[in-house]
Amino acid sequence: MTNTIGNNIKEKRIKCGFTQEEVANRIAVTPQAVSKWENGGGLPDITQIAPLARLFGVSTDALLGVATDLQGAAHLNTAQEHVTALLESTQPITERHLAAYRYLCEESDREPANYPLMCLCINHGAEISRYTDFDGFLSDRPEEKHSIFADCEHRNACIDRYCEDRNVIEKADFAMAWIYLHCQEFDKARKRIDRLPSLMSNNLREPLEAQLALFEHGYASEKEVIKNNMRKLLHATGKEFAYSFEDIAREEKAEESAAFFEKMCGIIKAYEAFDFLCDIAKEWEKEISQFLPKD
Repeated sequence: MTNTIGNNIKEKRIKCGFTQEEVANRIAVTPQAVSKWENGGGLPDITQIAPLARLFGVSTDALLGVATDLQGAAHLNTAQEHVTALLESTQPITERHLAAYRYLCEESDREPANYPLMCLCINHGAEISRYTDFDGFLSDRPEEKHSIFADCEHRNACIDRYCEDRNVIEKADFAMAWIYLHCQEFDKARKRIDRLPSLMSNNLREPLEAQLALFEHGYASEKEVIKNNMRKLLHATGKEFAYSFEDIAREEKAEESAAFFEKMCGIIKAYEAFDFLCDIAKEWEKEISQFLPKD
């Protein structure tokens, strides 16, 4: 049991990015005591188990090595539900995103190794950066604005250093690139953008995943993968069109932007030929149409 607890403390400390001294300071022990636990030379006092578990964002059972840590997914789901409720409030959209960001900061700090939760926090920081740039949001609170973006940068660095989920890393980089763009830090934005996957690549995973399903389980399995790949393609198309059309509608004349809209929606509508894509295509058409110039 000694080795189990010591190994768990060391593993979770490193995953959270803490030094032995930082852990010691947070639970009021000496760094030597933490080192002793990790080396198997002793056990934490029973009164220190709960503080350690809270610090690492895990259950006490998980810290003791007697249960699998399932807190992360449950915590993320609860946080997402709360954020959804916050975003449905009657406050201005800027204040809604700020409330969501503040809430997610607190939740992320409660569970430092929950990187999807940390990524969600950065995403709302990116939403805030959009309004600070275009609408002057927080111009009367420059210190708070700087603090938000510095915090997002720190969280992005933690994900970059400790997270092993490539999808989470890419989502965090994507959001951080937006923050840098809106903060006019173009060199930093370019570095994040250069790390992201590109449509130029001919070595995408999806075609091979379909073939793997075929060879391993047969055509019925491959067909489901193909459908899922088409959903991904539709989402990628819709997202690209939405980002592009927002700028086109702002910069082009009304007639020209309307013509662009019709062409883009013609492509999106083509997906509606497939029943399993019809509702998704209509949602993307609605998303893109919000940027049409108002009469």
